Amino acid sequence: LVKVVLARRTALPWQNELPAQPDNGSAQQQQQQGWSGDSPSAAAGRARPGWQRVSGAVLLQALQERDPRAYQLYLSTPPGASFLACTPERLYVRSGRRVASEAVAGTRPRGPPGDLEADFYQGLDLLQSPKDHSEFTLVREWIKQQLSPLCTGLAVEVQKSVLKQAAVQHLYGRLAGLLKRGVGDAALLAALHPTPAVCGRPREAALEYLQQREPFDRGFYAGPFGWVTGQGAEFAVA
Repeated sequence: LVKVVLARRTALPWQNELPAQPDNGSAQQQQQQGWSGDSPSAAAGRARPGWQRVSGAVLLQALQERDPRAYQLYLSTPPGASFLACTPERLYVRSGRRVASEAVAGTRPRGPPGDLEADFYQGLDLLQSPKDHSEFTLVREWIKQQLSPLCTGLAVEVQKSVLKQAAVQHLYGRLAGLLKRGVGDAALLAALHPTPAVCGRPREAALEYLQQREPFDRGFYAGPFGWVTGQGAEFAVA
């Protein structure tokens, strides 16, 4: 595999990136031909036929220019295949023993270019939506549950806000803490991936459901991509 780029969304992992909003759910959606009531929810991927051959590097540059706050990545895999992604979802970032993760759920379009009022009301509708709040809270509390055994001093730095991307906006939360001694990146990846946003919950039941009913192999889609050193690490969800 040849990794061309994984652009980092921010360079300051210990400062709140967005103003917090009062706490009032990637849209995590149950398959229509699936469970209801007390049954687990599953986030199913969708095949996208009809792609046209273009240069991956050209697409990557266009995505970076269009959405600099997202992560962009491009993988070249022999013989001649490639994987391209533009994602807002940070799985986690680590600096020494300090770690932070983000909850991203719920989606609305951005307003038309230059129409700040329309853009504001789209974000307000997202913040006030009971359905999206429920999905977002599920993701945020799941991340908190997964990180709690691995961290001391775990705190929700941003309870609920709006993350604005180039074309869409999402509900956003941020959690941070200090890793317990001996906890490394392998433990973080195992705890946080797959997230409810790309799999569902309960995790094991949702995974089994998707394996039985999803009619294609996701490949790299929804996988964790990032980098690791002794001093730090950062992973995004493709």
